[in-house]
Amino acid sequence: MININAKWRILAAASVAAASLAACHNDHGNNSASTPKPPPPAPVDFSTFAKNAFAANENTTPISLDGVTFTFDVDNDPTAFDALVMSGTY
Repeated sequence: MININAKWRILAAASVAAASLAACHNDHGNNSASTPKPPPPAPVDFSTFAKNAFAANENTTPISLDGVTFTFDVDNDPTAFDALVMSGTY
């Protein structure tokens, strides 16, 4: 059984630890409001991207698609990619 003085010491140590953790925050003057956010990526026409992808060969460096926003400029044109498919370059 723990005596009363030991309980008070444990409680005091826990209180100091909790207060220390509550006071800590990763501010260091780096305010998120002061750092500008990068501009959003410019939209890329999907037809242009597809034509460039078909023109690439097997030794071409892969292109990252992270953050790429496509605009589908040929939505209503069912024959838009016929030349690429018929060329047999896929």
